[in-house]
Amino acid sequence: MRRFITEAFAVLSLAVFISCMLSDRGTTDRSVFEIVESLEEEKLLAPEDRSSGLMLRRCFGLEEEDFEGVYYAGPKSFLDVDDIVIIKESDSEKRSMAFSAFRKRIAEQEEVFASYGPAQMDLLSRAVVWEKGDYAVLVIGHEEEQLMAAVRALIER
Repeated sequence: MRRFITEAFAVLSLAVFISCMLSDRGTTDRSVFEIVESLEEEKLLAPEDRSSGLMLRRCFGLEEEDFEGVYYAGPKSFLDVDDIVIIKESDSEKRSMAFSAFRKRIAEQEEVFASYGPAQMDLLSRAVVWEKGDYAVLVIGHEEEQLMAAVRALIER
């Protein structure tokens, strides 16, 4: 009888462990499209802000097709540093690649604006690079705190 209880406890413990490992790690299962749609409803993003996959490749060296979901809104001019990237990808190596591209982009922009762009340097110093679950996010811009709070609320549970 004692052996049965021990084995039952071991099986139950294993089941709980596996269930925890397969859980959603505290994040939502929303698609990038659904997140962006909510941000547009809150007037934090506008549909016309979205940049093309070509611009994502040019600015970050990332291919839109390599990820499960991507949203990119880039600068509107050469003197603008606003960047918003939301990537959903379950492969941690691909998310790591995106994070490296985010950091490289910030460093390149800092190099460009270091000698003549104090306003741009201020925005770059407040850049937010964030990861939670399957999501990797970069926000550089005038409304970074409000936008990041909304993104976090949509991704975190």
